[in-house]
Parts: sequence; structure tokens; C-alpha cells
Amino acid sequence: MATMALPPQPVRFNPVEVQELLEEVVTLYTNMRNTCAKMVNKELVDAGEQGSAMVLDVVSRYSGQLNGLNLATAFHRLARCTTNQQIPEVLLSPVFMEMLDMAQTLAHQELQLPRTEVLTAKCSIMILWSLASLETFPTDLFALLSQVAIPKLRNCEVHDITNLLWSFAKLYKLRPDLVQDVAVETPLVVNTAVDALSQHDLSGLTVQLLISALVSVSTLPCQSHGAMWLFSACSQEVAKKWDQIPKKSRSHVAFSFRLMRLQNCLLANSVAKTVTQICPDMHASVSRPRKNGKGKMIKGNAIEGAF
Repeated sequence: MATMALPPQPVRFNPVEVQELLEEVVTLYTNMRNTCAKMVNKELVDAGEQGSAMVLDVVSRYSGQLNGLNLATAFHRLARCTTNQQIPEVLLSPVFMEMLDMAQTLAHQELQLPRTEVLTAKCSIMILWSLASLETFPTDLFALLSQVAIPKLRNCEVHDITNLLWSFAKLYKLRPDLVQDVAVETPLVVNTAVDALSQHDLSGLTVQLLISALVSVSTLPCQSHGAMWLFSACSQEVAKKWDQIPKKSRSHVAFSFRLMRLQNCLLANSVAKTVTQICPDMHASVSRPRKNGKGKMIKGNAIEGAF
């Protein structure tokens, strides 16, 4: 008599072993993605040495696969290698339009799930700086990216903080018609940047970073106590390093004092007095502009280099 086959027994899995296996798979997948991201980043950096068209080509080939760092690198390489004559062509490129959409999507994801770090504060600032360098200011994206950066600004490096200020200052300088669109974010950017910079020893900053912060804070409309402190503190550190500053950069300092006098004349005059006591050679750069025989202020040269 034939024996009847026993019904198959259910497979029992050890929950601990399953969890360990899943963690191994996730780790392997993450490592693979990180390796791919590093390869893409290298391609973007190499493409930046060849020109904006090559950067856009790399972005196009990896469309949909770029992570936050890749996207920030692509924007940064474009800003670095695009000439003034090429800017209109780049900005009208469908690939660049797609990059803007990707940045907006990643920023939304980061704001909804901040612990995932799909777009870090550093990367968001890189994109802001790149957009400002390319002189394009999509204000919705500016607002989103600043919202990503602000909560973590204290953990950023000094040059990231000054780059954030500079990006907003350039918007205010070149597109005053758009400033109302970022009116809510601007004081948050300024005050959070001031707070972050106050954690650092400003005497250790390079002349370039000091002057960048000085010009930016004098351009932006926020006149909080913190902003006034930053203007004064950076001016005094610049005074101590005046001998190291080339003529063109000194003109940027003069520019910042002219701008500050339009917003807060008492502050500008008070700081000018302080810095000339530290360095008498600064007097011509920070003093109130002289008047000509007709009672009009003598204008200095346009200082485009400040931005």
C-alpha cells in the first residue's frame, strides 16, 4: 500500500535572522548607490573642466539618478564654467529647467522628512550660490532652499554661511523687483547667519570672507542688533588686516560703508570712527563721500566686483 505524502510544512523564519538579512541588503544597496553617486560626481567635476555643455550632458545622461550632492555639484560646476555670454543659453536649456525642478523636489522632500538628508544644508547653499552666480533668481526655489539651510546653519562652515548671505544680497542688488517674494526669508537668513557666525572667531576668517559678509550685510535690509554687530565686527577685523587687502577689495569695503549709510547712517559713521582709530589708512575708504562745488556727492567707481 502506497504511503501518503505528508503535506509540506510551513517554513519558519527566525525574525532576528530576517532582520539581519534585511539590514545587510539595505547596507549593500546604500553602498552601491554611494559608489554610483561618487562616480557621477567625478564625471560632473571633469565635465566642468570642459565647459557648460558637457556638464549639462552628464546631467541629462543621469537624469532621475542624481542625489542631492550630485545636483549641487552640477549647479556649482555650471556656475564656475559658464561665461557671461553663455548664461542665457544655459538658463534656457531644458536640462537646466529639469535641474530646477529636481532641486525643488528634493527641497520639498527634505522639509517633509528632514532626518533623511536628501538635501543637506551645504548642498542647498551650493545651489543658491550657483543660481546667484548665474544671475537667475527663482524666488520660490530661493525660499525653499533657504528653509532647508536655516535650521542647520550653525553646523555649516563659515564660507557656506557667507555664501548664503551673498546669494540673497545679490538678489537684492540685481532684482529689487523680486525682493518682496523673499521678504519673509530674508530676515531669517540674516539673523540665523549672524547667530552662526557669532560662534566663530572672526579674526581667523580670510579677508575675502570678511569682505563678503560686510558687503552682504550692508546690502540686505535687515537691521537687527545682530546684523549691526556683524557689520561692526567684520569692519574691525578688516581694519586689522588692511595691509593685506588689495586695492580692488578695498573698494568693496568703501562700497559697503556707502550702502550702510543709506540704511543706518549713525552706525556707519560710528564704525568708521572706530576702524580709523585701528587703522588710520582706512579713513579715505570709510569716511563720508566728499561733496563737489554744487553740493552733490562725488560718486566712486561702480563696484560690480563686490558681487
